[in-house]
Amino acid sequence: MTDTGGIYVSKCSFPSSDVGYVIGVYSFTGWYAMLKTTDGGQTWTEIFTQGPLGEQLFDLDFISENEGFMGLRINVGPTMVSRVWRTTDGGQNWENASPMNGDPGTGSSAISALVGGHVYHGSSVNLNSSHDSGDTWTETVNDEFDSALSMAAISGQKAAAGMWDGTFGYRGSLYLTQDGGQNWTKTNIEKWYSQITAVLTPDAQTVMGLSKGAGWNDGFPSLYKSNDFGASWDTLHINIMANRSASDMALLNDTLYVSSSDHQDIVRSSDGGLTFTADYTAEQPVACMCASPQGALYAFGNNGMVIKKHSTAPGVGETEAGGTSVFPNPAGSQLQWKSLHPIQRLQILDASGKLVLQTKPDTNSGVIDVSFLPAGIYLMTIVDASGQESRQKLVIQ
Repeated sequence: MTDTGGIYVSKCSFPSSDVGYVIGVYSFTGWYAMLKTTDGGQTWTEIFTQGPLGEQLFDLDFISENEGFMGLRINVGPTMVSRVWRTTDGGQNWENASPMNGDPGTGSSAISALVGGHVYHGSSVNLNSSHDSGDTWTETVNDEFDSALSMAAISGQKAAAGMWDGTFGYRGSLYLTQDGGQNWTKTNIEKWYSQITAVLTPDAQTVMGLSKGAGWNDGFPSLYKSNDFGASWDTLHINIMANRSASDMALLNDTLYVSSSDHQDIVRSSDGGLTFTADYTAEQPVACMCASPQGALYAFGNNGMVIKKHSTAPGVGETEAGGTSVFPNPAGSQLQWKSLHPIQRLQILDASGKLVLQTKPDTNSGVIDVSFLPAGIYLMTIVDASGQESRQKLVIQ
């Protein structure tokens, strides 16, 4: 385990396998802080602490090693307001990039950011979106006063928010947008203690929301999943986590990992959440998890990092899906592939969902030029001659 200096980590973000950021609270002083690592979690440096207005760090998301966003709750008189800060120099300096709405109330401040300036922010009153890195915002008032616990975006048009209703029943809901945040649709979850602690958007059609669950609910957490971006939902019960409270989830090479806030086991699913098996027993319960685009999973407990799990790809810098490996990832000017079956189609989409490259090589191996693509995170789709389709993140440096 790698110690994080007494900070109870609540959220993490690793834009690369070496550079990562965590936020949390010091267990002895109650002060909030952000820590940074440049060696994959071996050592940590404090780069932000609680300020004079009593900032409480709620969420963070970095889209590169230097550019990132942080959601905060700030005490203003008798209430709390939600704020967004951004940095372009690796956390050394921050500027206010908040929506105009003051958002009185509990002040939730969940956030998700993408390359291209797309930022989604959820609070206790509003669901906000910006497409110019926080300079201007579209603010959609949530009349039901649901509070955002988590955000996830797949493009400049599509994003999801995991919510809870703030009542004694702690019921949850999922909000989705398909027009860049102009409008949001709500799906209610009627179970008690079903607040959505984590949400993922692995591709343009899939949404997954993790409900906390507990022994006093129906015995286990649940995974709410849609394969058609909210048109229909499946409820997948995580029976292996009976009488536990789910804390977070992360995807690594199409394998889903789920952690618990009151148990040391991390469980995984390789079939999209239909079945789960025990994967790893940590030294302590896990508060949060995140995966880097390069293929490493990080999990944090009360006293530090409890696991760093690397991709099982066949070589350094390679990404494998089914019988196909694509490398290097991150890529520079060229991208190569090797496959058991000829590749029928390879597509690359940018953060807004725009198709920026398509090739139909019909070969088992090859090289394509990606030097014209700006640095950032992309979505790559591959279809081979057997009909197998795989999707994976691609990082262009």
